[in-house]
Amino acid sequence: GIPGKYVYGYIGTSGWVAHTTTSKLKKGKTMTTTAATKDKVTTPATVTTLQERIALTSSGEVKKHQQSLHHQPPEQQLPGVFLLSHPCDTSLVIKAASCITACGNIEWIRKAVGAFDCEKEAGKKVSYEDFDKACMRSAAGCNGVLYLPWLNGERSPFTNPTARACFIGINSDTSKADMYRAVVEGICYSYKSLVTVLNLMDDIKDGFMVVGGATKSRVFMQILSDILRVKVIAIPNSRSVGTVGAVIMAGKSLGWYSSLRPNRLFSQEHFKNTDKTTVVDDSAACVCYEPSSKAKDSRIHAERYKIYSGLSEILKGTFSRLLEVSFPVA
Repeated sequence: GIPGKYVYGYIGTSGWVAHTTTSKLKKGKTMTTTAATKDKVTTPATVTTLQERIALTSSGEVKKHQQSLHHQPPEQQLPGVFLLSHPCDTSLVIKAASCITACGNIEWIRKAVGAFDCEKEAGKKVSYEDFDKACMRSAAGCNGVLYLPWLNGERSPFTNPTARACFIGINSDTSKADMYRAVVEGICYSYKSLVTVLNLMDDIKDGFMVVGGATKSRVFMQILSDILRVKVIAIPNSRSVGTVGAVIMAGKSLGWYSSLRPNRLFSQEHFKNTDKTTVVDDSAACVCYEPSSKAKDSRIHAERYKIYSGLSEILKGTFSRLLEVSFPVA
């Protein structure tokens, strides 16, 4: 919630990249929401309590305010990019873009490919530990294999419900380790594309903060850092981050906290029958990953990303045709 300080990424089954910035709308300023209707809305001046927020939501003004934010160029004209009014501070907006499938690709290959390991029980997924070890046996570039992580279509930086995941470049020397690592690199290329479409590459130069299940994998975080060429900051206990954020926003609206960065999250004066206090420290146990110093790896990822970026348009017709052939309409 700190304007301009960090860019955040969620890497779970699906994923997103988001950034808080100052709204271009001025408090109390009248804006045109659509060119066609010329509807006028006035942005709320202040919202200080939870009751005011609820009243504002019920009145429909929040929806109008969000519509006016969505009219701002150029980000909103891009596929899958959203501008959202901040739930606590109407002077701020949240700029976000999301991918439909992130680590869902890893879950798929752990089951689909890992199940063929003769040492595993039929249908059993390869463990995360074994998956990471296998990724480490393959080098940057995955022996020429590139993976497109569009397992269930894609939302951003392009929108195509017919897009599907695929491996490109498999050869007679391709190993399971190459395929595993290619999946991770493909997901990381997807996140680079989200940062790029949001025009935030300059904003992540001081670090890219990540939450979600992927933060548990040191291999994944290191590959992400190598591809983005910036420090990646993995937030600990990230499964609870959403809950903590909701509590902070509600607490600020109720007057418990003076800012969105309270020193203490819970205290006895707010909750009965509790003798514990949770201290919020958003840096204590963060794990940081610095990009590799290997110039060769950097060049490989830069060139592969260029190839990756152009494939959605090249394969657009192929995906559509495959869907028609595979699932014909009677």
